[in-house]
Amino acid sequence: MAEEMKKEEPKPEVKKPVAGDKAVEEGKQLAWLSYIGILFLVPLLAKRDNAFCMHHAKQGLVYFIIEICLYILFIIPILGWIIGILGLLFMAVMSIIGLIQALQGNWWEAPVGIYGLSKKFKF
Repeated sequence: MAEEMKKEEPKPEVKKPVAGDKAVEEGKQLAWLSYIGILFLVPLLAKRDNAFCMHHAKQGLVYFIIEICLYILFIIPILGWIIGILGLLFMAVMSIIGLIQALQGNWWEAPVGIYGLSKKFKF
């Protein structure tokens, strides 16, 4: 009986819009801003009801947090500079890929755990 009480009902997942959906067409107008630094706030605040836009805005928030952490690493001489530069180059490439994916209307799941972290934000 205790085992029956432990079972939880699965949480409903957000329906992933596909390219051509009305949500994607409306959302991609602002979703691309998610990958340009603090501009992730624009789609986050402007299109709260659009799942496509919120998906990219949450990933943009994670990108922004990682970039801030990398800038803080620049305080450490030599090793911090190397890690910071390589990390920021990687994040720049990932931001460009994310921006292109948002403009194309793709529900892109960013690699390296970024997508997993973005799912933890509940707003």
